[in-house]
Amino acid sequence: MSRNARSAATANTSLVTVIGGMELQGAVLRTEEFLKRRERDRLRMDPRLFAAMTRWEVSPEVHKFQGLDSVKELLSFTANPSYAVWNPDLGWEIPEAYVRASEERHREVLGALFPEEKQEPYTYRHADFYNATDFFFQNIQGREITRVLDFGAGYGRQSLLWTKLRNPLVYVGMDAIEAPYLVQNAVYRHLSGIEFREYMDAPESFRIAATPSAGTVVYHVPTWRADLLPERFFDLIICSHILQELNERTVRWLIPLFTRTVRDEGALYIRDQEFWRPAHRLHVGKMLLAQGWRLAWRFAGEDRKDINGNPRLWSAARADNSRYFSLRFRLGTLRRYLRSRGSFWDDLFDVFLPV
Repeated sequence: MSRNARSAATANTSLVTVIGGMELQGAVLRTEEFLKRRERDRLRMDPRLFAAMTRWEVSPEVHKFQGLDSVKELLSFTANPSYAVWNPDLGWEIPEAYVRASEERHREVLGALFPEEKQEPYTYRHADFYNATDFFFQNIQGREITRVLDFGAGYGRQSLLWTKLRNPLVYVGMDAIEAPYLVQNAVYRHLSGIEFREYMDAPESFRIAATPSAGTVVYHVPTWRADLLPERFFDLIICSHILQELNERTVRWLIPLFTRTVRDEGALYIRDQEFWRPAHRLHVGKMLLAQGWRLAWRFAGEDRKDINGNPRLWSAARADNSRYFSLRFRLGTLRRYLRSRGSFWDDLFDVFLPV
């Protein structure tokens, strides 16, 4: 049992939660507690804002917490071989040390949550490689990163490498949906070498400190309490396969939130199927430009052929990007495209839109 699990047990009297007849080791936060706190917070908020903060439109079948089944169900998504699509011919080399670090964390957490199960053969190698590619690209620019916000944190997978390989660190996991939130709670409590602070344990006194009292602190807070996020605070905000799953109202609320809470020149890491938007029709890139962000880096490969999801990094430049929305800029973009095609359009643009 990890130090965090022991401290959680002291505060909550038991490490065993019985849900639907199943015992879930270490998941001190119960479904009833989560739903009760969410309802209390809802009554204090504008109902329209609360709705925007708590709706995920995709995969509703995994929203309800099912005990142990939810842990394995969420983990199975990235354990699928399709998530480990990778083209080594592009020249990127993912450090094996990152893959091993993810495996060590997986074994640590799974060993605590499923003590009776053998972990051999180990079946999460694809998830480890997927986590490693995220960590590699999040750090590709060599930024100093000590404060991380993981929005829509899934089963908490981003925390595995960040808490293993970075110290000191302030890491904030954020979600609104019952199953992911409770799974994240169980995972975070079993990470060794960290201090864990859960909003649900002490909502009235919960604060995110600018400087960790210990080497690494993991905070867990629901999306509807975004008011607890400090302004201009985070070095890195992570959105992995989440922006597509949100409705238009939620995305329009979210982008300004990121702008408010990221530090100057801080980074926003997005990884998803960029132009597949089943829950809305917004162009997130244009919205970021309008908020003063600039695209700092993007993966040059092809989605689903070279990699699963298009990783890209945006920088909070707080710049005046109005020129990108002018007619002249758009015509210039069209001109460059048509010239690349090689045709009589070159002469036409030279006459009507000279450089």
